[in-house]
Amino acid sequence: MTKEKYLDQLKQRLHGLPDTEINDALDYYDGYISDAEGGEEEAVAALGSPGEAAAHILANYVTSGRRSKSKAKNLKAVWSVILAVFAIPVGLPVAAAVAVVAVALLISLFAVIISFWAGGAAAVFAGVVYALMSVVVMTKDAAYALLIAGMGFAGAGIGILMFLAANAMFGRGLKVISKFVGKVILKSGKKIHNVKKTA
Repeated sequence: MTKEKYLDQLKQRLHGLPDTEINDALDYYDGYISDAEGGEEEAVAALGSPGEAAAHILANYVTSGRRSKSKAKNLKAVWSVILAVFAIPVGLPVAAAVAVVAVALLISLFAVIISFWAGGAAAVFAGVVYALMSVVVMTKDAAYALLIAGMGFAGAGIGILMFLAANAMFGRGLKVISKFVGKVILKSGKKIHNVKKTA
């Protein structure tokens, strides 16, 4: 395979990364192939397939802490790593296991977040109902109306805190899951690479 074809396939497999990361990776591999002794084809063959290189680059990116602050981009990076490993024939069993674990972790994360959102919505709704009840009760007993209003505002405040906690858990949870997926793939990639060297 020629250098241009290798770099083109590598670029296609890195589509989940920011442009600067893609360009840095392409520059590195371009320089490596150009500076290697023994010719271009031999250097390309020594690197492994573009899929293997992409899986390694994506896993390094996910575990490096340079991820985007955007939750959607972090989620896209996790799936890009998993899909890149599926592109490697030797990594298929590893990718399947990582994908199952990642999906299970994401489902658990979403379940916890949805429960916090539902609890927060219920608390805010109850707070509004209590605040409205205090207006009705105000004509009969002012002290009791203030107590009900206070309970309503406290409930609404707790609901808002639950929403904020769910959003924070979502962002942090995605980072933890993406880091876990990246580390597992990096470890399996090193094992696969070591097996190739000894073969």
